[in-house]
Amino acid sequence: MKKDFIKLNKLATVVMMATPVLSLLNGTTVFAADPVVNPAGTGKDGTLTSGRVIDEGTQNAAVNAASGTYTPGSAGASGTPGVGQSTGAIEFYAGSLSLDAVPNFDFGAHSLQEALEYNLFSAAPVLTSDYKNSGTGKENDLAYYRTLRVTDRTAGSAGWKVTAWATPFRQKNPASGETPIDMHPTKITLTANDIDRQVLNPDSADPTNVSKYKYTYENAASADDKPEDISSKVINFSDTYPTTSDSTAPTGTSVNTIWEANGTVASTGVAKGKGTWAADFHDKTAAVLDLPLTEQKTVATFESVIHWSLEAGV
Repeated sequence: MKKDFIKLNKLATVVMMATPVLSLLNGTTVFAADPVVNPAGTGKDGTLTSGRVIDEGTQNAAVNAASGTYTPGSAGASGTPGVGQSTGAIEFYAGSLSLDAVPNFDFGAHSLQEALEYNLFSAAPVLTSDYKNSGTGKENDLAYYRTLRVTDRTAGSAGWKVTAWATPFRQKNPASGETPIDMHPTKITLTANDIDRQVLNPDSADPTNVSKYKYTYENAASADDKPEDISSKVINFSDTYPTTSDSTAPTGTSVNTIWEANGTVASTGVAKGKGTWAADFHDKTAAVLDLPLTEQKTVATFESVIHWSLEAGV
């Protein structure tokens, strides 16, 4: 007998995020400087910026070794040719809030009337360990891990939240001319195994080469700026299958908050959840499907679409 195969595919709206551009202005100089270009960009006009010319008194200054100050004098006095000050500048602009990855939940294949609850078919790679293993070849593959991932590079303090709802399970590949059958689970209960922070780390083989630094993930169990933990959060199913592919939940569907960054860091006043964070669902029990026996009627493969939404504010 052919076994049932229950599988969920993801659906997510991904917002491309802008990477902040850091610009250094004004070269450091002793007596005079050639003009440098003020780069065009956020808040910049592409004009030339002159170097700073040191005034005569400073140019001919001699350093008092005891006090560390200088006094005007003839060039070379006390064996010191002079001191000067110039400026260096950097600019930051607000980036975007983006949903980078959403998890697939595969509940495996089972005989009819086997159970009321179903765990995930298999465990997934653990983000904090496998992500750093260059032998996997998956270091930059967001789909390799069963994670929900958010990046916040905005300047706001409102925080953010991720909500979700799911369509009924719909039969795949019905017989020609037949209407696909829908199954109506009760809910999916989610508990993330870890909340991980993305950090920029040196290359272990060449830690002094900045160009080889790479993003890795570290468990942030004790971090005071991390988003909320995900424990026993529920994804509800709509009663009807939507007639369009848009992410608006049918009337009467409960759209629940699954993850949020709420409040500010006490020591800095900055909103929690800044940077890139991942909720890791690697265990088989990280997602549990409730499926009434009365819905388990047909030998077939079924799929549901989970709609995830990220928004500012909580």
